[in-house]
Amino acid sequence: MEIGKGSGNGTFGELVQGIIDERPFLITFPIQSLRSEASFVPNPTSPEVTGVNLKGTSKA
Repeated sequence: MEIGKGSGNGTFGELVQGIIDERPFLITFPIQSLRSEASFVPNPTSPEVTGVNLKGTSKA
């Protein structure tokens, strides 16, 4: 099994949202300095997806 990794930028939110010619569209404003990353380690003994909340923790 492989470790999964993901990342994403923060956004300022939806600046424009609508439909043109029956096709939905969305314009956002990505903020490169607000970046988060996550790693996912498979647990072969459990079918559930669980996560660890590291928010508010500090390194000793």
